[in-house]
Formats: sequence, C-alpha cells, structure tokens
Amino acid sequence: MMEVIIFSSNTDVSEESRKRIEEKFQKLNRFFDRILRLKVEVKEEKKGFRVEATAELPRQIIRAEKTRKQLQEALDLVYAKLQHQIRRYKKFLVDRKRQASSPTPAFQPVPEEVAVSFHPEFIRRKLVDLKPMTEEEAALQMEMLGHDFYLFLNEKTHQVNVVYKRKDGQYGLIESIK
Repeated sequence: MMEVIIFSSNTDVSEESRKRIEEKFQKLNRFFDRILRLKVEVKEEKKGFRVEATAELPRQIIRAEKTRKQLQEALDLVYAKLQHQIRRYKKFLVDRKRQASSPTPAFQPVPEEVAVSFHPEFIRRKLVDLKPMTEEEAALQMEMLGHDFYLFLNEKTHQVNVVYKRKDGQYGLIESIK
C-alpha cells in the first residue's frame, strides 16, 4: 500500500475529506503497484481550488494539477490525469521490456507495435539568438516579455541556462552540464 500524504494551504480539509481523498488515490495502485508515495496538495485560491498531486515511482515522478471552483471536480480531474499518465508510463515500461527481450538482429527494424508510441507534435519552432547576460538580466528580460521562462547564455559560465518563474513567485535557474 502506497503512502498518501495530504496537505493544504489557505483552506482546511476535513478529516472526512482527507479519508475520501486517500481512498480515491489509493485506487491508482490498481494500474501500477510500484507507486512509492503520493502527495496531494489542496490550495484555495481566488479562482477556486487548486489540487496538485505528485506520484513518486522508482526512477520517475508523475505530476498533475487542476484548478476548479469545486474541490471534488478538481480532485476528479487530477485523479483522471494521473491515472492516464501512470498507464502510459506502465505501457512504456512493458514495451521497453518486450523490445529488450525480443531476439531481433540489429539490422532489422523494430516492429511498429513494439515501438514506444510517444510521438509529440511540435506546432512551432523558434530560433533563439543566445546573448551573453547575467542571471538577473535574464530574469528581467523574461519579466519584460511576460514569459514563464527564458533561455540565455550565462556570461559567467558560458553555458546555456534557463531562468524560470516558479508558482510561488520566486525564480529558478536550470544550468546545463557539458
């Protein structure tokens, strides 16, 4: 049985609601029995209730988030999204295991039904002129553009970095490694 951790911000979640949330999310074990821990956070905001759920699996973290006026609706949507992602991850693992165990010679293509079925559709591509700048300049540029993240060349390290705005209003930095 996986550990379900429920916490809340700006609202009180009754003991009865906590029990219903835990029972609902325990059902995810039916789809993948190796979920180590599930964290569910309930926040009350101006737009309604925001529910964030993070499932910790061995070597993978799966996350879902929804905001709705009704708490139960947000919970149902987050559960459905997590269930979909967990099923997709399990299919990926099964397909990868089949592919690894099949004695196919290296020169033959992998049959289409065994190949992983993840094919994202890119609807837009951008060319970016990476200008050297400080982290602070990149954050300012991101704010001026109204974006949630900004790709730049760090003038101190000469590496490609990404500055991003976190949900708590703070900033984060992703640094690349050669």
